[in-house]
Amino acid sequence: MDDSNNVNTAADTLCYRLRQAREMLGINRSEFARRIGVKPSAAIQWEQPNGTHPATAHLIQSAIVANVSLDWLATGRGHARLSQDTVNSESLAMNLFEETLLKLGRGLPESAKAPLIALLATFRSI
Repeated sequence: MDDSNNVNTAADTLCYRLRQAREMLGINRSEFARRIGVKPSAAIQWEQPNGTHPATAHLIQSAIVANVSLDWLATGRGHARLSQDTVNSESLAMNLFEETLLKLGRGLPESAKAPLIALLATFRSI
């Protein structure tokens, strides 16, 4: 039985794409980890061939920090760099609360959006 078709090359692996994304930024693992909000040891593990994989939220945050496509980072499909017409990844919901806000906000009449934004902004100072 020939398993040669099942062998991943370095470029096919998540650890390689995470390292490549970080290197495109020109920062070290500690700084990358700080920007994502994890300990440096976590980012080091993610870049090891037999290391741990980031949680989904950290993978999303990695794509945001590195300004790369989440699809490319997670799967290797598509292009690494986001094109100008790509949706900004910071506008995507990262949890159920944010998803609910997006869904509700999209259904609001235009006249209700500005007052709601003003109300939500008051909570930033709390």
